[in-house]
Amino acid sequence: MHGILALPRMLEKEDTSESRSALPQWIGHPRPLKSYAEFQPFPSHEYRKIQKLANAIHGKIYLFEHLPTGKRVVVKKMSTCNVISFTPGLLEDALTEIGVTKYISSFTQADFVIKMMGLYQDEEYTYFVTEYSSGGELFEHVVQAKSLAEPLARKYITEVLLAVKSLHHNGIVHRDVSLENTLLHEDGSIRVIDFGQSVHLFSPRGPRCDTPLRHSGKAGKAYYRAPEMYSGDYEGAPVDAFAIGVMLFIMTVGTPPWNSAVASDARYKYIEKHGVTKLLMSWGKAQTMSPGLLDLIERLMCPDPKLRMTIDEALVHPWIKSMETSAPIIASPQMRE
Repeated sequence: MHGILALPRMLEKEDTSESRSALPQWIGHPRPLKSYAEFQPFPSHEYRKIQKLANAIHGKIYLFEHLPTGKRVVVKKMSTCNVISFTPGLLEDALTEIGVTKYISSFTQADFVIKMMGLYQDEEYTYFVTEYSSGGELFEHVVQAKSLAEPLARKYITEVLLAVKSLHHNGIVHRDVSLENTLLHEDGSIRVIDFGQSVHLFSPRGPRCDTPLRHSGKAGKAYYRAPEMYSGDYEGAPVDAFAIGVMLFIMTVGTPPWNSAVASDARYKYIEKHGVTKLLMSWGKAQTMSPGLLDLIERLMCPDPKLRMTIDEALVHPWIKSMETSAPIIASPQMRE
């Protein structure tokens, strides 16, 4: 599918400070997330439906051609009633997803994050248009390949780290980072998607403008959910870092570390007491993984959010930094179409 995969652009200047200390790039942003959702009438004459791609919680996802440009785009067609009336029982809020995507696309410069191409609405339907990533979910590629070799896993996780760093720098916590919410673009890079559970990173009440806002309640998928999300309130940036650690574990090991990060889960309890590396040694997996990879996974998946590695620290970890001198990565046959 991809041929030679391009390496991600690394930051020109490394910043080892915590990502939560960065301020949004644009003064006055982010506003309340739903406020960015501004709709236009749907210009149906400009779009040609090609095929249905999938069902979604709030509607259906289609592949369309944008006739004036000839580009293929993704259109999520949702009931307008479902968009404007959030159901508390659902974790994902369609209007929040739309608002965050519009904010990131129009008011920031974000790396490896899906771009909005249009936003339309009538009384019956809402049309949420984004760029098309032809490679599909990274999750499906990992399932097909069983596990990824370290160079390819390094490339993808670096791009995810850069994407989430961009979100945090612009005041957004994703809260549902996962292989399922990471798409492969036609150039071999990734796109992070699905912001329906996103929240603000910083507290508008201070006392400082970079004071982390604390959240409560579960979000995201159980495999990737940080342990602090099950008890009390928590800061947003560490839960995204934890989810990225779980992504890297699944990519390189080929199976999730647990069903959920709670005391009743035997594998989580073992990791909490002994660490990730000892679990992988008991599985006979650690012996086939580099020490740097094991160290990065261990630090990102640390159960204590105060001791957990940050996004910025992960980006300068030796296992990640070794990419800068690597040769171009050739996709394995399973990763091609």
